[in-house]
Amino acid sequence: MSNLHDQTIALAAFYQAIQAVDELARTGNAPQHDMQTCIESLFIFDTPTTEAIYGGIVALKSGFNGLIKQLNGDTYLDDPSEPVGKSRQKMNIYLAQYVIGVMHLQKKLSKQPAILDSITTRLEVAKRQAELFSSTTHENVLANIADIYSENVSPLAAKIMIQGEQNHLANTLTVNKIRSLLLAAVRAAILWNQLGGRRWHILFKRKKILQMANTILNEEIPKKLN
Repeated sequence: MSNLHDQTIALAAFYQAIQAVDELARTGNAPQHDMQTCIESLFIFDTPTTEAIYGGIVALKSGFNGLIKQLNGDTYLDDPSEPVGKSRQKMNIYLAQYVIGVMHLQKKLSKQPAILDSITTRLEVAKRQAELFSSTTHENVLANIADIYSENVSPLAAKIMIQGEQNHLANTLTVNKIRSLLLAAVRAAILWNQLGGRRWHILFKRKKILQMANTILNEEIPKKLN
């Protein structure tokens, strides 16, 4: 497969994690399978292919949809605060803010090999913990991963301000899910960078990335499902 193909898979994983963060903050829920795919990628330390990190491209279907919408500028939300009769759609600006914030963290973290080694060591412990509980999304595992993010990654740059409903953002389990997904997003961003992806590509190679994402979503994934 081409570098662009693998880069697009990594970007889809990145957007799947970011979308789940946004959904958790706004609604308190996100698709369990989408979250699990992202979080389990944190426990994959050696794999022959990019898609194997995520258990195959089918598991990233939501991420490809999100990536395509983002590249098309089609990230709208229903806004119930608007009166009936007016447009109740508004741009979800927070997704773009999370993307920028995580990309910045990735850049900072990539220059800190000692911290990366520490994160890997702690994730190996979290993986054994997940095996003990027979669940990668057990609340104790999520709390552990959230601590790894808070202690090792978050301090590297300005804190990413998550916007959502206060009752969800005050829920410990939801917060731990969000932090775990942010770490998964950073992991995907690092992978994308290692595969040759650069932030300016999203702007100047948008059409090529969009074409590849559509090909994977509309041609390759259906073949996998048949």
